[in-house]
Amino acid sequence: MATIKVTTPDGFTFELTSLDDAVALKRKLDSPAHSRQPNPLRLKPEMRTVADSALSHNTRILLDLLWKATAGLNTEEIAKAINISAKGIPPLIRNLHGWAEGRALKLDDLMDRQSVYVNRKPLTRYHLTESGRKAFSEVVVQHNVDGAKPKEEQKTTA
Repeated sequence: MATIKVTTPDGFTFELTSLDDAVALKRKLDSPAHSRQPNPLRLKPEMRTVADSALSHNTRILLDLLWKATAGLNTEEIAKAINISAKGIPPLIRNLHGWAEGRALKLDDLMDRQSVYVNRKPLTRYHLTESGRKAFSEVVVQHNVDGAKPKEEQKTTA
């Protein structure tokens, strides 16, 4: 009986006796699920690179707004300030979530999110917690457009 050898990109060799088995294995190896490039969002947090968890420009603006608004902001206020639609906020929150995961933090510990419905429309209020203010302080200081220090730092240096 003839054997068919199939070699994977990693160098593993399989010896199969059936042509059908060889074709099935080859299809599995060539499928997108077995591609050589892993999805960085599916990696464990400790395996992500700094680039995977970098914050976008609008996400930095969101953090700056939340830093200045000690009482927090709702969806409409944030969208208007950043000049995006309210539907553009969830990607910013996902970006923050990825940033936090990359540093072995949980976004729920850094930010309070309270959802309510007003006139049958969802409205979420966002507020940074104390641990969130500490964690995001480096980002807010780096981003601050007008060069001013965050309020808490102004108090300590004055």
